[in-house]
Parts: sequence; C-alpha cells; structure tokens
Amino acid sequence: MGNFISKNVSLFATLYGVWWVYNYFKVESKPFTKSVASVLAEVQFAANGSNYIKYPNAGFVLDPDKLNPDYTVRDKTWLKAMSMTHDDHMDYLERLFDGNLQLRPRYQPLIGQIVTAQALDMIDKG
Repeated sequence: MGNFISKNVSLFATLYGVWWVYNYFKVESKPFTKSVASVLAEVQFAANGSNYIKYPNAGFVLDPDKLNPDYTVRDKTWLKAMSMTHDDHMDYLERLFDGNLQLRPRYQPLIGQIVTAQALDMIDKG
C-alpha cells in the first residue's frame, strides 16, 4: 500500500490542483458571467426588436403566492417585474410595502385582488 501511495503522490497532487483551480474559477467567474449575460440579453432585445412588456392600464393582482406568511415579499423578481410593467406601479408598490418589503396591514384585504389607484384610495379613506 505504501508503494502505491509513494508512486502516485504526484498524480494525487495534480488532481487536487486541477480540482482547486476549477473551483476557484467557478466561484470567481460568477459575477463576470452574470454581467455578460445581462448585456447579451439587452443585445438580443435590440436585435429582435423586442421590448419590455408594458401594461396599457395601471393595475396588477397582489398575488398571495408572492408573499411569505408574514406578508413580506417572497419573490423579488415579481416585484421588479411589476414595477417595470407600468409607470404608476412603482408608486403603488411604495404605498403597499414598507422599507422591509412587508405589506402594510391596512392593505392586507387587497391580497388576491387587483391593485389600482382607486382600490388604494378606497382603503386609505377607510
């Protein structure tokens, strides 16, 4: 057994070195690949003539699946998407959620309902 180890020490060291280099580059390259992916997505949008989806009328459904049991936002991608679909949506979201992205208690009846300026004003008036 000792003869096997002594003959293969350089092989084990080489394999460990290759594994370490692979893991190092795998971790270090993540920020770079994410930024490159974002740029490529924008280029694809321009090349295809695509554009971000915009709603013609302001309003969205406050989906209960996007909230945790303590009414904090579970899906930040949904939050970003809703803020980008209409110019007024960011104002609605700022009224609905506090700084910790927790739904304000007075707006809890809107869960599962359509959020519009009229709905928010109606709840604010009581």
